[in-house]
Amino acid sequence: MMDPNTGRLPSRRPIKRRQAIKYLVNSAIGLLGIAARTAPAPQTAAAVGVAAVWGANPTPVAAVTSLSPVTAQAAPDFAALDKDPRMRPHTAFNAETLLEETRGIVTPTPLFYMISRGAAAPFTLRGNTYPQIADTDYRLRVDGLVNAPIELTLADLKALPNRTLTAFVECGGNSRGRFDPPVTGAQFGNGMASNAEWTGVSLSEVIKLAGGLGAGAVDVMAYGGDADDLKRGFPAMLMDDPDVMVVWEMNGQPLPVAHGKPARLLVPGWAGVTSIKYLVRLEALDKPSDAFLNLQAYRIVDKDDNDLGPVTVMPVKSMIHTPKEGATLQAGPIFIKGFAWSGEGPIIGVEVSTDEGTTWHEARLVDGTQHPRSWVAFEQPWDAEPGPFALRSRATDAKGNLQPETIAFNKMGQRMNAILTIKGMVT
Repeated sequence: MMDPNTGRLPSRRPIKRRQAIKYLVNSAIGLLGIAARTAPAPQTAAAVGVAAVWGANPTPVAAVTSLSPVTAQAAPDFAALDKDPRMRPHTAFNAETLLEETRGIVTPTPLFYMISRGAAAPFTLRGNTYPQIADTDYRLRVDGLVNAPIELTLADLKALPNRTLTAFVECGGNSRGRFDPPVTGAQFGNGMASNAEWTGVSLSEVIKLAGGLGAGAVDVMAYGGDADDLKRGFPAMLMDDPDVMVVWEMNGQPLPVAHGKPARLLVPGWAGVTSIKYLVRLEALDKPSDAFLNLQAYRIVDKDDNDLGPVTVMPVKSMIHTPKEGATLQAGPIFIKGFAWSGEGPIIGVEVSTDEGTTWHEARLVDGTQHPRSWVAFEQPWDAEPGPFALRSRATDAKGNLQPETIAFNKMGQRMNAILTIKGMVT
């Protein structure tokens, strides 16, 4: 078996919101508590057509540049959560996967990255432990601008047409630590993305049970049960995508508590914050979401404090995981390996450079191309010669998006997908 460490083969708006300051300081602190939620009375549908107008920002948002980057805190209780202790912790609730430890394309559940908004400002915790809710106690309320509001049990969901989807999930702040100058927030490396097999039901099937969306539905608000008022909206038009799902299994097993047990939302390709865990309510709205996680957090704010909009679909990206940064290799034949993904569409090609971008060579897509929402594994043979090395990869998706050399600075450290150089030494 190849050594994973070496790759050797055998032989626009100014910000003035105190809430946002608290968010940026606490953005890496995660998940606690779950309790039953009482849904408000259904709203009356407005008599206008469904519109794809998500992302409007009617109020000012904030960017904070005077605070120091958040430093790592206590690690999660990996053993209690059935997580791999080799994961890279950032807080008691957040930890990065190890890309080089994934065999094939599916991230083992114990290595799937961890993050949660449950304990972070401005939310109020419902408890001081990870949520524990019995399958028989679970309820999902579907209301707002639907024609027949309904409350569903987990058994009700499982009785609907099931499907399994292989899809990646990536935190909007993945690779935040690569911004220069550093931005406020957890200084994530490149391990806040993972790929899994998800089993559940298309959200459109759930909405059908509620009589369908009412006329005038614009957004759907998803509520998480781990903290008061934890919610994020997404466009109602996504109801047309069968891959937007309510899921209860991950890699063939019931969802673990760290990943949203008993059921969570899955919005493939969108920033991970949209895939709300511990899903307890779906509310159809006649206007764009005004939730904190839409209007104050997960925004693109440029160096001049201009708010350029929300973080939605994640961009095309690739990462070399073998060899690792700083590796010392022996001269000879080596396989360069990595993963590539895009929320915009399937990956159709990956190129690798062994001379820091002077020349590029088409890599072989080893696995994952059969799953449009999945990341793909790629590899490129390389005859390593003595001396320093500088390896790069760049991906292209089906929409023609090419991974860029650099990206514009943004103060919340979102959507970092610039080409990464892996450096080391060959002896």
